[in-house]
Amino acid sequence: MRVLIVDDDALVAQSLSTILSVEDDVEVVGLGCSGPEATERYRELTPDILLMDIQMPGGDGLSAAERILAEDAGARIVFLTTFSDDEYIVRALKMGARGYLIKQDVAQVAPALRSVMAGVCVLEGEVLERSTTMGLGGRTGGRGPAEEGPGAPPGPAEHGFCGPDRPRVRGRRGRGRGAGQRRGRGAAVHE
Repeated sequence: MRVLIVDDDALVAQSLSTILSVEDDVEVVGLGCSGPEATERYRELTPDILLMDIQMPGGDGLSAAERILAEDAGARIVFLTTFSDDEYIVRALKMGARGYLIKQDVAQVAPALRSVMAGVCVLEGEVLERSTTMGLGGRTGGRGPAEEGPGAPPGPAEHGFCGPDRPRVRGRRGRGRGAGQRRGRGAAVHE
């Protein structure tokens, strides 16, 4: 997968590039440091995924994502940020971002990007919890597990949450240990 990384902290962007570049299936095609540069580099490089910070001087990531999605509704944008502010989460998910991750466990970035490439939306555990509380997702809209799946109609909470037709992945961090889950690592659960 071809990834464009945009973060105003050059050290963070370069570190992410180094970490992701060791993955066999990841090619970092470019780096940027602002919202306007994200828009320009996205048009120029046409990456599979744009991994972007939210707050950046000279133009924020949310505004850049809105511009990119207005031009390319199929753009895969994943926010990687230190901000889990409710307003940012709502805006990102309603616009159709494919992921919202918190900069805590960079080892989870590559698996999250693979999930996005497979067509699922990824949320870090805290973000999932907060988005569920706000009624943006993480619920099934009253359907039981047998009624879920590709043919099932979307529940009310699913509209506006990473797009109406995208499967969801829930990440849980530090919530105890389950099958195959270690403390501090995310686990994916399809809804």
